[in-house]
Amino acid sequence: RPPSLGGIAAASTHLDPHGFRSSPPLSPEVGKSSSCCSSPYSSSPLAMSPRRRLPEPSPSLSPSPSSSPSLQDAVARDAAAFEATREPLTVVCYGDGNTFGCSDRSDGRHPYHSRWGTVMSRILGEDVHVTMEGLVGRTTVHDDPCADPAVSGVGGQGVNGRRYLLPCLHSHKPVAVVILFLGSSDLKARLQHFLQPPVAPAVS
Repeated sequence: RPPSLGGIAAASTHLDPHGFRSSPPLSPEVGKSSSCCSSPYSSSPLAMSPRRRLPEPSPSLSPSPSSSPSLQDAVARDAAAFEATREPLTVVCYGDGNTFGCSDRSDGRHPYHSRWGTVMSRILGEDVHVTMEGLVGRTTVHDDPCADPAVSGVGGQGVNGRRYLLPCLHSHKPVAVVILFLGSSDLKARLQHFLQPPVAPAVS
């Protein structure tokens, strides 16, 4: 008699009424102690424990597509931060009465919105800051002792464009562009001895 296999006795061969070999049905007790036929929930040490179901994520912790930041949003924030800290370009217009905006009005000056410096600033937009440094009677490189002392100072040195150019630029730096508009006040009759041909014949 063959030995039992894991509690399963070897079944003897029988012949059914038709002459075919058959095995007797297994007993309900068969297989209870067999590791190959045991249930996955058996108490055997080698038996697999049932899988635990993972908890569903909380709706409050799962980010929605609308609330999660996108690349476009990050780029837009960086661009806005850069625009907020970027300094406008400074343009200094250094000139005489034309830059000042002289006119025949009672106050001797064109209205602010009609001066050419203001018009230029409006055209260039917010990225450019236009500074108008115009002084009536300002010359290129000459002192004018006959100029109004209240404007030109001692000996007319205040209207000498060369004397004040560097202090002016330093007071507005960093300066991107300088527009010089001088020379008209050099044609004063009292300054003729400073003029050289061919300008002198045109003044006399």
